[in-house]
Amino acid sequence: MTDKRTLQPGDAPIVAALAAYRSRRRAGFHVPGHKAGAAYASDPDVASWLGAVGPYDATELPGLDDLHAPSGAIEQAQALAAQCFGARRTYFLVGGSTVGNLAAIHAAAGPGELLVLQRDAHKSAIHALMLRGAGAVFVLPEADEELGLYGGVSADAIARALDEHPEAKAVFVTSPNYYGIAADIGAIAEAAHARGKALIVDEAHGAHFGRHPRFPKSALQQGADVVIQSTHKMLSALTMGAMLHIGSNRIPHERIEAYLRMLQSSSPSYLILASLDRARRELHTRGDALFAEALEAIDSLGAALRTTTSGRFGVKTTSDPFKPLLYDAAGGWTGYELAERLAEVGIYTEMANESYVVLACSAATSAAEIERLLSALQQFASRFPAKKKENQQNFSNMYALGALSLSAPVYFKAEDAISAARTDVRQDIPWEEAVGETCAEMVIPYPPGIPILLPGEEITRDIAAAALRLREQGASVQGVRDPSLRMIGVRKEP
Repeated sequence: MTDKRTLQPGDAPIVAALAAYRSRRRAGFHVPGHKAGAAYASDPDVASWLGAVGPYDATELPGLDDLHAPSGAIEQAQALAAQCFGARRTYFLVGGSTVGNLAAIHAAAGPGELLVLQRDAHKSAIHALMLRGAGAVFVLPEADEELGLYGGVSADAIARALDEHPEAKAVFVTSPNYYGIAADIGAIAEAAHARGKALIVDEAHGAHFGRHPRFPKSALQQGADVVIQSTHKMLSALTMGAMLHIGSNRIPHERIEAYLRMLQSSSPSYLILASLDRARRELHTRGDALFAEALEAIDSLGAALRTTTSGRFGVKTTSDPFKPLLYDAAGGWTGYELAERLAEVGIYTEMANESYVVLACSAATSAAEIERLLSALQQFASRFPAKKKENQQNFSNMYALGALSLSAPVYFKAEDAISAARTDVRQDIPWEEAVGETCAEMVIPYPPGIPILLPGEEITRDIAAAALRLREQGASVQGVRDPSLRMIGVRKEP
């Protein structure tokens, strides 16, 4: 095994350890029960793919180390990742950024304590507050009027929240968001640190940040204290592969380790761990050259659309060139409708809203894929002529988030997580009758997994209208007992 002191960027300790295990294995009297893929051999539907990875789906065996007490290949792989991303320490996550958010918030705030939290945080941040019995002062992100989207939260808003609530233990923000809009993390970190607070950044969609001149700086490069990245989203790890990076000692890493041991599986996937190791090696050795071809292909999209579709379809860009926002410039189709049309011809996109389809690209995005997309859009422009519009589309379709620019402290409890299942404290009423009622469940359009309503929040007229628009567009919604959005659970009067 390579000593940590002699590790090189081109090493991949977990990949090497799994290959060595596979070469020496003769018989296995241990889990998993598929026995190195032997159980799949008689099933032609899966033998070629599950059978191929089966021999590497291992467990904590000699030479393979232990995620919860690493001292070999996993320890070395995490050390290389810390070196690559510029962290003091890095932890591999096999439960996505979700488990990183849960662990970081648990480590930052105890029961009854307060965080300053971006209002459009991922649902996992709200779940962490519920499980912890902690509270939040919600800060609304700034609106991008041109795009018609919420963007990043401002440093001034964070500073105001901390000045009004100096008892807050830490700040939690999301950057970039699902649309690739990044906040000024450097300014936010400065505001938090000047007031003695730690900054946690959910950088799930920004694992590639800071790795090419075209990308914004990473949160670690800008002074964040804890950063959680979904390595599977924008880099090449397997789904659920993520990393948590420590940038300072403002939140003791021992606390985060303790919660990761509780929250992560005791049987972590070595396939996911190896994919994290390999994704880091690819980034570590190729640098910004890794992204050159994909960026060139994506850059061609806007001009090609103007030519091939006569301007019927267009793209807008945000902070992240890997997140082009595709739209029907004629206003004939919503983003939902356009995404559905694309899926019908085998082109699957990340998410949609009323105006846009989000194209999640990566270093593996090819010119051939861009050509397929262009061909499909060209056919749409020919087969489905744009309808004449009475008004120009202005993209001012931002969903209300049900919060003031700065909320009063909102405290959560574990019972909030199951309130949707408790008929003794809630009742279901039509959305059309819900204005003024207190919500008893979470309303989470997914993707992106950002709640537009939380338990205990008042259902405003704007929120009810947003929910009805989601229903009309056929959006996928989590957290509610009625995902068709005909009924909403509200709290019963005591």
